[in-house]
Amino acid sequence: MSWPELSVRYHKQQTDNTIRRAYARLATNAPVAAKFDELLYHVRKRASRILEAPVSNGQHPGVEALVNLARFGVSQIRPAAEWPGTTSSWRPAVASLAHHIVCKYEVPAFLASAWHAPGDAGADRKRGWFVAHAGGASFRSLNLPVVMTRRMERIFLASRDHLAIETAIRRAELLALGAPAEVAEAVLSTRLATDLSNGEFWRTVWIFLIANATAMDTAQIGPMIDFIQAIRHDRVALETSDGMVELEPPQPAFSIKGRTVPSMLRLMGDWHKSLGLAITGLAWTLHAYSQCSWRSRVRTIRIRRDAGRCWSLPTAHNCASKAPPCIIAWPATRTAAPVGCPEFGRSDSGGAKRFTTC
Repeated sequence: MSWPELSVRYHKQQTDNTIRRAYARLATNAPVAAKFDELLYHVRKRASRILEAPVSNGQHPGVEALVNLARFGVSQIRPAAEWPGTTSSWRPAVASLAHHIVCKYEVPAFLASAWHAPGDAGADRKRGWFVAHAGGASFRSLNLPVVMTRRMERIFLASRDHLAIETAIRRAELLALGAPAEVAEAVLSTRLATDLSNGEFWRTVWIFLIANATAMDTAQIGPMIDFIQAIRHDRVALETSDGMVELEPPQPAFSIKGRTVPSMLRLMGDWHKSLGLAITGLAWTLHAYSQCSWRSRVRTIRIRRDAGRCWSLPTAHNCASKAPPCIIAWPATRTAAPVGCPEFGRSDSGGAKRFTTC
């Protein structure tokens, strides 16, 4: 049997497995299970390419879309039996099916990604947006994580089909505020492209970046966002002898109002030297060897690379071994640990190699 034939057979097995798991998940809800069975029947007859969606980590986006459409069965206004089907690939096919059974009014195709979105806490909320907008509600009137103006809504609804819903919201926000294309692109290359939390605060940051677009290098926008996120929002998890301890963000009340580009770059530079943890009594330490993290009788639990150097965050360490514990990191181009650090355990992460001794 040829490799393509084996690949097709394996994908079919994966698809069959996910369908069986879907039936098992819905076994306690007979109306939803019946609706799923109906949708699956018509998809197999009229849009089988939905079932050709790639399976990743045991998740089949085509099958998940059918499960979610079945779960929102009370919102359906047309029977699946009247859907003409489509020969399009799985994403447009899901959009076509969702539009047929849910939409009273036209909805942009990219919003249909809500039906096969991963099952995180915000996935059902996005499906609710789809249903409400399809029923005639303006998108900006919905319960969104950011305040949306009319201009933002117009830009958002004109988003390209391949954009994720969160990314489309962030892009519309930036462009409506007047962000130059390069500023918007720089922001969308960070985690804030899809993380829409703390919207009111980040709106002040976008206004700052737009107002100073000509005064700073756009290459600094990503690191600046990382800096602000780390000191204002990120909690730090530390492993101690008593278990995991979670620390609050160093500066949860940080505000960008009244600051200048030079002052922000200076703060960011200082943070890159200490990585923003001096306030907790911990600090990242640079080893004398320029491509290896600091070593001592401590347990190093976090490795971070900055400007071609390697940093380590130590915590208290209790070890019966007389050998000094050590976690080191260096660029992936090095193939061996520096002298004095025997290899104990190894993992590859983020382009750096890490060796641990204890």
